[in-house]
Amino acid sequence: MWADDYAQRVARLLRTLPSAPMYSKALAGVTRQEHRVLSYLADGYTNKQIARALTLSESAIKFHLRNLFRKLKVSSRTALCEAVARRGIRT
Repeated sequence: MWADDYAQRVARLLRTLPSAPMYSKALAGVTRQEHRVLSYLADGYTNKQIARALTLSESAIKFHLRNLFRKLKVSSRTALCEAVARRGIRT
């Protein structure tokens, strides 16, 4: 029970943070929600942790990751993080 309360508090706090700028050419074609998923991925979060932080289902996180893999032409989480770094996308 404690873990659920903690996750909800963290999610509330995270929602108060300003969102990243979406005007960068490096982000062309990446949705705001995909960018949020990228931010957590870059910090080493698992799909389950990302889902809790964004109050989404794990299936939704997998959907966003598949879209990011396709858009950035990569096939793994590591390659995705490398592609993000190469493009200079701030997470």
